Amino acid sequence: MTWLKDKWEWVVAGLVAILAFVLGSKGKNTEKNLKNLKVKELKIQKEACEKELKATKKAADKHVKEIKRVQKEADEKLKAAEEEKKQLVKHLKENPDAIDKKLQELGIKEV
Repeated sequence: MTWLKDKWEWVVAGLVAILAFVLGSKGKNTEKNLKNLKVKELKIQKEACEKELKATKKAADKHVKEIKRVQKEADEKLKAAEEEKKQLVKHLKENPDAIDKKLQELGIKEV
């Protein structure tokens, strides 16, 4: 016991060193776990972003396809209207009485 009384400072210093080592190794494990969790979180975020981007591209493609369809339909209607106009002008040029009849249909009584 006298030895312990003489060397108590060294014993306490040794115990503090052991305690610091144990706590340090636990901290290291905690840091490693946090790093692993962060890696998993980043992976999940990346997957979510890719999924969202894929859905956005799919929706954009759908809208572009619909816009093209509507534009094609409008072009066809415009061509049909232009052709009808050409036929009407041709018919009216060939038949002067048809001009008067068409003006009456449109509600124009005098020219």
